[in-house]
Amino acid sequence: MNGSSEAVLGTLSSGVDNGRTLVVHCHHPDRGSWMELRQQSRGGSSLGWFTQSSLRLETQQIAQLRNVMARTRISGTLRQVDNTAGGFVPRVIHADSA
Repeated sequence: MNGSSEAVLGTLSSGVDNGRTLVVHCHHPDRGSWMELRQQSRGGSSLGWFTQSSLRLETQQIAQLRNVMARTRISGTLRQVDNTAGGFVPRVIHADSA
């Protein structure tokens, strides 16, 4: 065994039938830790779930994503956030424990 590990942290429902997104924490002894968002489809009862695409997020990107989500209010539709408004100060969050 090479010491690599994966843990599914959560499952996000999809707007399509037989679809979902997994939030996965990955760790490799030589490459460190990262998160992946995996878009999956269900291929029927005999095939089960399989990954269509995967997006790797490094620790710094996870912190940036949390910052964007914290300052964006979502109510049915997404809206553009004005980062040029006076007094805007970006918040830095460390996701080392993620």
